[in-house]
Amino acid sequence: MFVAWFLSVAFLTGTWDVPRAATPSSAQVEPLNAGLPFGMHGSGPALAALDAVPAGTTAPSSSNQFKLTYHGGPIETSSTSYAIYWLPAGAVMDPSYQPLIDRYLTDSAGSALYAMLTQYTGSNGQVGANSTFGGSVVDADAIPQPLTRADVRRELSKVLGQFKLTPSVNDEVFLILPKGALPANGYCAYHGGFSYKGGTIAIALIPYADAAGCGEEYNFQTPNRDLVADGGVAEVSTAQVGMITDPLLNAWFDDKNGEAGDLCFENFGTGINSKGADLVIPVKNNRVDSYEVPEAYSVAALGCAPSL
Repeated sequence: MFVAWFLSVAFLTGTWDVPRAATPSSAQVEPLNAGLPFGMHGSGPALAALDAVPAGTTAPSSSNQFKLTYHGGPIETSSTSYAIYWLPAGAVMDPSYQPLIDRYLTDSAGSALYAMLTQYTGSNGQVGANSTFGGSVVDADAIPQPLTRADVRRELSKVLGQFKLTPSVNDEVFLILPKGALPANGYCAYHGGFSYKGGTIAIALIPYADAAGCGEEYNFQTPNRDLVADGGVAEVSTAQVGMITDPLLNAWFDDKNGEAGDLCFENFGTGINSKGADLVIPVKNNRVDSYEVPEAYSVAALGCAPSL
């Protein structure tokens, strides 16, 4: 079991050469693999002594020193993504948050980032640049405090019935939290496999994009002129890269440093339009959608790619 996690630092360009924060020797947290047959890959402040990267670990100063290797499991040969916005009465979520994330999930298959991931293969074939957005729903149920793994499982089992899906490893579900709601396991975002209706799907829990200590302070370009919503897209994009290349946590990862998205989490490349976006996607009626998302690791290039 490996866990990747991140300091609370600003979005910057260049290689990830900052030391990681020390891991406490003990903490009152829920282990990432508790009660789940496929475990979980967590990111954010590492407080779980059982699963965390060793204290003082430093990522390689050059991205070609990462050891992203294949571990025998499936990848997503195509993907259908679904979003659940857990938004009870009184919860705070930027009004642009859901529309922008939904738009990104609709656009992502046509992106240079997704196209780069087609180099990855697994036990079930090769990643194909074929992704569909299956839709989103708002979940108005109260969010338990603390929010445990059992709570997440229970809520997913309840809400997933609103989607018409025949579960497979190619299905990816994002459970997106409002401001101030964080899981009780000591991590920020996490993803892994989830058993549903006799099949297995990939799920990710996404914290609100301004969560203190969860990786970003948003010193980066905001092509849609909304700091928090653009940050939410960046978090969802990184999680999606991990789900495509390592949906059940037994495909592509570096034992010490995480998955293809984690290794390049601070690499945003160069802005390529007047809005400062590093990723532009042509859509209908001559419109171009603009995003600022991290690159992902390429085993072919031994570095972060594409050159966004």
